[in-house]
Amino acid sequence: MPSRLQRRRWQDVDKSDIAVTDLVQAFLMYNEDRNHSPKTVRWYGEMLGRFTAWLGPEARLRAVDADALRGYQRSLRGDGLSKFTLHAYARTLKTFLRWLQREAYISEELHNRVEMPKVPKYEDVTIDVLSDQEIAHLLAMLDAGSDTGCRNRAVVCLMLESGLRLAEVVNLKVDNVHLKEMYVKVHGKGDKESYPNRPVSWWPTVMPPFREPVADIPSLKSNIGFGLVFGGQVSCGDGLDRGRRQAQNDRR
Repeated sequence: MPSRLQRRRWQDVDKSDIAVTDLVQAFLMYNEDRNHSPKTVRWYGEMLGRFTAWLGPEARLRAVDADALRGYQRSLRGDGLSKFTLHAYARTLKTFLRWLQREAYISEELHNRVEMPKVPKYEDVTIDVLSDQEIAHLLAMLDAGSDTGCRNRAVVCLMLESGLRLAEVVNLKVDNVHLKEMYVKVHGKGDKESYPNRPVSWWPTVMPPFREPVADIPSLKSNIGFGLVFGGQVSCGDGLDRGRRQAQNDRR
C-alpha cells in the first residue's frame, strides 16, 4: 500500500482517458443526490445524450475541447432547431462543463467557450391563455353529474385558481387537501413543499363527495387523492389536455 507521500492528489491524476459517457452518468447521479426531480435528471440525460452521440460512443474526455464544442453547436444549428431549443442545449452543456471543472476533471474553463444563442426575454414573450368564455366552455364539457366529470372539474378548477402543474395535481394526496382551512399542500419539483396562494374555496361545490368525512369514503382511505379516486387513473395525458385543445380549436 503506498504511503501518504506516494499517493497522488486527485488534481494530479490524468483523467483525459475517462469515457465521456461515464462522466455524464456521474453528472446525472450528482443531480439525483441533490434531490433534483426525476424529470430534471431525465432532461439533462436527453440533452447531454445528443452531445455524447455527436462525439461518438468511445469518446474520451480529451476529445472535449473548444473545437469540439464549436463543431457540436454548429451541427445543432444545422438541424433547424428553434433558438429556445438551441439555448436549452447550450445551457445544459455549460452546466455540465462547470461541473467537470468543479470536480477537477478539467482545468480549463470550457463553459466560457459555449456560445449562448440570443432568445427573446420572457417578458417579451406573449403567453396564449384561455379567455373567460373558453374556460366556461371547457368546464361545460365536464359532466359534474358523473364521477369522472366531477373529478375532472375539480382538477381543472384547482389548476385554474392555483396555477399548479398537471403532474402536481395528479400526485396530490388526500392528506394534503385541507377543506376546513381551504388550502392544499403540494410536493413539487425536487420534492419541495409549496402552498398555492389562492384558497380552494370552490372545492365543496365542484366536488360534492369530499363534503363527506374522508373516513366514510372507502375509496379515499388509501390516501391516493386524484390518482385513482372517482373515475379511474388520472395521468398527464388525460382528457383534460384534450379538452383544453378543443377549447382552443373552437376559438379558431
